[in-house]
Amino acid sequence: MQQIISAVKEGSPRDMTDGFILSHEEFTQKAGMSDEEMATWLKLGLLVPAGRTAGKAALFSSAQVEIVQTIRSLLALGYDEDKVSRIVRKVGLPAAEGSGGVVPEKLRTVGELAQACEVNPRTIKHWEDKELLEPDARSEGGFRLYGPAMADRCRRIIDLQNVGYSLEEIRAVKGILDEPENLVEAFKKAPTPGEIEILEMQSSSLKERIDRVTASAKRLDDLMKRRGKAIAVCRSLWNKHQKTQRDGK
Repeated sequence: MQQIISAVKEGSPRDMTDGFILSHEEFTQKAGMSDEEMATWLKLGLLVPAGRTAGKAALFSSAQVEIVQTIRSLLALGYDEDKVSRIVRKVGLPAAEGSGGVVPEKLRTVGELAQACEVNPRTIKHWEDKELLEPDARSEGGFRLYGPAMADRCRRIIDLQNVGYSLEEIRAVKGILDEPENLVEAFKKAPTPGEIEILEMQSSSLKERIDRVTASAKRLDDLMKRRGKAIAVCRSLWNKHQKTQRDGK
């Protein structure tokens, strides 16, 4: 009995860095649970989602499948679900928070990532094919999941495209997509001769493009202001023309 309780206590991690991540449907299928049974266990606190996608869909760790069997062992001893729930609460089933890696609660599906960045899901897949993006995790069913940093990375790809970079050019300098702090950490781990010079050249090249785009934007902004004034004059002349015609009738 004590061994079973210990297994319940120690075996419900939210850290999904060890093992597969499972969607609600994948988990119930793998654990051999019905939707009704799953709903009851969740309500009683026998199972707690290991995390959720940005769209609030429940995620589970493959390790939690073993917890299902452990709980069923308790039920087989004659305890009902309410009694098992009290045992679990007394033992202190750990709250599920990741201990490293991506925090499960912030994972996004392809569709959610695309929506957050205002692009088509096919665009996300295309960027993956170009090796500009990589999923932070995959569900056992193969669904790609992304951490919060991927949204920032996607927006940087869009920004670079807006200043004239092709995807091939972005791929060649994709270190620009990373957080600046990551450069320091990566350099500490594996300093490479000439790496600083390469980083400086990449930054200088990007700065030049930004300056050109900024100058172009300023010229176009000035043009639009002058056009606005010209349009206002045209509107005034048209109003005067119409007034003259009305007065002449």
